[in-house]
Amino acid sequence: MSRIYTILVFFLFSIVSYGQEKNIDSTKVYIQFSGKVVTEDVGGEVVALPYVSIGILGTSRGTYSEVDGFFSMVAAQGDTIRFTRVGYADATIAVPDTLGSLYYSWIQIMSQDS
Repeated sequence: MSRIYTILVFFLFSIVSYGQEKNIDSTKVYIQFSGKVVTEDVGGEVVALPYVSIGILGTSRGTYSEVDGFFSMVAAQGDTIRFTRVGYADATIAVPDTLGSLYYSWIQIMSQDS
């Protein structure tokens, strides 16, 4: 019976450690990168753009914009961020490496692409 508990505990610790990012660079300054993704509707009004994929180039980290266009994620100063969504032109920005704060806000305007 104790052997089953040992295997179960080992399995649970394996699951927890599997999800952790292994390539975090301790020399970088990490910030909270958040904002809103918007586009123009047929009437020329600015509207929120949901479900935009937002990723950090060269890593497996990223997020999606919510129904109201809002997004938030951890990024490092100097990272390149890419915004993609089907039917829209991709957009890429670089997080400045000279920020005076640990928070950075961004409004991304996406344009339709055929």
